[in-house]
Amino acid sequence: MADVLSFLIVCEFVWCGEEEVAMENEIEEDVVYFSAIRLFMRREISRIRGYFEVTVPVYELDVFRSHFRMTRTTFELLAQMIIPSEHIPNGNAFGRPVVEPDKQIAMALWMMANQETHRQISDRFDVSLSSVSRCFRRVCRALVDLLPDLVRWPNGRYLYFLFTFFITQNKCLSLRKALIRNFHLLHL
Repeated sequence: MADVLSFLIVCEFVWCGEEEVAMENEIEEDVVYFSAIRLFMRREISRIRGYFEVTVPVYELDVFRSHFRMTRTTFELLAQMIIPSEHIPNGNAFGRPVVEPDKQIAMALWMMANQETHRQISDRFDVSLSSVSRCFRRVCRALVDLLPDLVRWPNGRYLYFLFTFFITQNKCLSLRKALIRNFHLLHL
């Protein structure tokens, strides 16, 4: 509604100017007029409306896990860790409405978990192509910053426990094959 009102104000300004001062060049009129139209009018792209807000919350647990490659509780814990970081903005001063932080995280995880293009994700989550790209970068940066909290490499007693547990669970393999297969664990 505000875009239409702004457009009408610009058009009235252009038309009032025509009445008061005769413009010599009609091309200049057209350029100003069409520039004003382009400034306030956006093309409507048909997208899936409400997918994240309506469809995803009613997914069964196994369907959610198959799409996002993690459980819903893991997703919520991850969102609680990422949202307070400085990587996900809470608002913007201009432009389109803000993409919710949960939606940004879901888009990035969808991109990592599925083989879909930016255009397909943009359509599915009802955001612009540039928003998909920005959200993906933001979430990846947040995950890299959280990496020390999320990944813990085994060492000392825990490493020995894991090694012995693996050997006892894989009785069909000889000790030598188990050592070769898990050689990288010994050098951590």
